[in-house]
Amino acid sequence: MSSDLFRYRGVSIAVDMAETADMDVLLYGLSEKDLKGIHKSLTELVHSPSDRHVGGFSIREVRGYDVVFIVGREKKTVVVTIGRIIPPDPKNPTEQILKLLNIAATFRGATKL
Repeated sequence: MSSDLFRYRGVSIAVDMAETADMDVLLYGLSEKDLKGIHKSLTELVHSPSDRHVGGFSIREVRGYDVVFIVGREKKTVVVTIGRIIPPDPKNPTEQILKLLNIAATFRGATKL
C-alpha cells in the first residue's frame, strides 16, 4: 500500500469525559468494569449502526447505560468526548432529554438570556 495515499496513518483514538459524565459515574456508582466496557466500546467502534443521534450527539447503550458522546479530532487523534452516562428510562428517553435541552439552549440564544 502506498503511504502517500493517506495524510496520516495510525490515527489513535482517545476517550475524554466531561465533568458531567464524571459526576454521573459517582451518582450511578459505575464500576471500573463498566468504565472499561464503555471505553472499549467507543474505541473499537467509534460509529456504530446502533447509535442513536440527536443533533451532533450520539447515544449508545453500553453495559446498561446510555452513553452520550460527540466525536472530534485533535491533530492525529480522534477524540470521543463523553458528556453523560445515564441509565435508560423508557418513560423519559435520553433522546427526548437532549431534544429538550437543545430547544432550551436555542431559546436562550435567541432571547439572549
